[in-house]
Amino acid sequence: TLRIGSDASRLLAGVVFVLWPTFTIVIGSTSAAALPGLLVPWAVLPLARALQGRGSIATGCARSGIAIALMGGVNAVSTICALVAPGLYLLTHTRGRQRVKVCLLWATAVAAATAWWAVPLLLQGRYSFNFLPFVEQANTTTKTMSADAFLRGTGNWTAYLDLGGPWLSAGWQMVANPAAIAASAVAAAVGLAGLARRDLPDQLWLRLCVGLAAVIALAGYAGALGGPLHGLVQSELNGTLAPFRNVSKLEPVAALALVLGIAHVCAGASRRALPAPRGYRPLAAGIVLAPVIALCLAGLALPYLTGQILQPGSFSSVPRYWYQAAGFLAAHSPNQTALVVPGDSHGLYLWGEPIDEPLEPLATSPWVERSLVPYGGAGSQVFLDTAETAVESGQRVPGLAAYLARAGVRYVVVRNDLSPNQLGYTPPQTVTATLTLSGFSRVASFGPTVTGDQTEPGAVHQVQAYLPRYPAVEVFQAASAAQRPSSPVVALPLSSTELVSGGPDSLLQLSGQGLLGDQAAVIAGCLEHLDGRVPRQVRLD
Repeated sequence: TLRIGSDASRLLAGVVFVLWPTFTIVIGSTSAAALPGLLVPWAVLPLARALQGRGSIATGCARSGIAIALMGGVNAVSTICALVAPGLYLLTHTRGRQRVKVCLLWATAVAAATAWWAVPLLLQGRYSFNFLPFVEQANTTTKTMSADAFLRGTGNWTAYLDLGGPWLSAGWQMVANPAAIAASAVAAAVGLAGLARRDLPDQLWLRLCVGLAAVIALAGYAGALGGPLHGLVQSELNGTLAPFRNVSKLEPVAALALVLGIAHVCAGASRRALPAPRGYRPLAAGIVLAPVIALCLAGLALPYLTGQILQPGSFSSVPRYWYQAAGFLAAHSPNQTALVVPGDSHGLYLWGEPIDEPLEPLATSPWVERSLVPYGGAGSQVFLDTAETAVESGQRVPGLAAYLARAGVRYVVVRNDLSPNQLGYTPPQTVTATLTLSGFSRVASFGPTVTGDQTEPGAVHQVQAYLPRYPAVEVFQAASAAQRPSSPVVALPLSSTELVSGGPDSLLQLSGQGLLGDQAAVIAGCLEHLDGRVPRQVRLD
C-alpha cells in the first residue's frame, strides 16, 4: 500500500518486524504486552488506503478503530503509544479542512474502540488506591533505555532483571547473547540506512515516527551521552507522568519505521551495490545477501530456536480443581469475600507460572489476597498484611476468626500448590496449623494431594509418603463466620459503636482480647474524612 520495497523485501521486513526484540522479550511471558505494538501496522493500513482514494475516509477510520479495539485493554499506555504511528500518518498526509475532518473521524473511532476499558480505568483512577509510587521507578525504567537499545528494541528494563536467574528467559537472550545483539544491531542499522535515503516514500512520516519516539523515550536516560534534562524528566515520570514511565512502550513505533526502511534498502540492493551484468544482478544479490539475511534472522529468532521463548513455568491449562474451587465459592458465598492464602506476589505454582491468580478469570464471587500491588487502599492493605502475618505464624492466633468476619470474610482459601522455589514461600503445614488452632475447620477440598517440597512443574501428582500431604486447594471456615449476615451491607446500632485509636491491624488484638465482640468499630483516623461527625451506622468493612 505504501509502495515501499519489493514483494520479497516486504516479506523479509514483515518477518523482521515479528521477530523484533521489543516483541520477543515479552511475547512468551505476557503476550498482551506485545499485542498493541504488533497491531500498529493494521491501524495504519486502512487510513493509508482511504487517503489514497481506495475507500471512504469514514470506512478507513472505522477499520483503524477495529484494529485498535483488538489491541486489548490490558495496558492503556501501550495502546496510547501505539496510536502515535497512525496519528502522525494522518498529520503528514492531510491538510486544511481534510485534516480536521479525518482527525475528528479517527478520534471518534479511537474513542469508540477504547471506551470499554478507558471508562473503567478512569473510574479506577478516581476511586482506587494509587499504587504507582510503589512499583518500578523512573530511574529503573530509563536506565536501560540508551539510544542503541531503543533502536534495537531492547530497552525494556525487565529483560535485564535477574533474581537469581533471568526473569524473562527470552529477554535475557536478546540483551546478553552476542549473536542476538549483533543481529538486532544490523537490523537497526539497515533500517536507519533506508530511512536516510532520499528516494524513500513517506519519508517524512517514517522519520517523524522514529524521531518523536526517540526524543520521548531517551529524554530520561542518565547514562553516557544521556539527555541533559534527564533528572527533570525522571522526576516528572515519577510524578505527574508516572503512568508513562515505562518508555520502552514506544519502541513498536520505531520498529515499524525501521522495518519499512529495511524493505526499501533490500529492494534496491542488487541495483545499487553489486557489480554484475544486468541480467545477473538479482542472482548475485541473492548469493551475497542470503547468508547475511539468514544469520540476522537466526539471531533475531534465537529464543525461538533455542526453546527460550516461553517461560520455564509455561502451562497448557489451569488445573480443573481451580474451576471447582471457584464454583464452590460462587455457590456458597456469592456475596461475601474469600481470603486467599498464602499471599503470593507473582503467581508461581507447581503446575506453571501464570504470573496471575487463577481465580481472576474463574471466580464470580468476591475474593482478596495479599498481592504485589495494593489495589484497595492503605487500610485494606494493612488488613491483609495483618491477616497474612497471622496465617504465616503457624500458631494459634486469638481473634483471627472474628477479625476476618468483621471484614466480611467468610471462607479462607488455602492454596497448597504454590511453588516452593520462590522467596517468602510458606509451607502448607504452617498455614493449616494456624487455621486449625485458631478455630477454623476445612469444609471443602479440591485437587490431588501435594507436599511442600515439590519443586518442579508437574510434580503436583507426585507424593512422598513420609511428608504431610494436603489437597491442592482447601477451603476453611470458622464456626462464627457462618453466623454472619449474608448481605454485603448491614446496619448496626450507633449506641454500641466503638471508636478505635489505631489502625485496622489493632482490631486483631482487640478481637483476641474479647474487647469488641460483635460491636461495630470505626478507626479514629477515618473521622477526618467525616468532618468530625460519627455516622449513624458505622462498620469497618
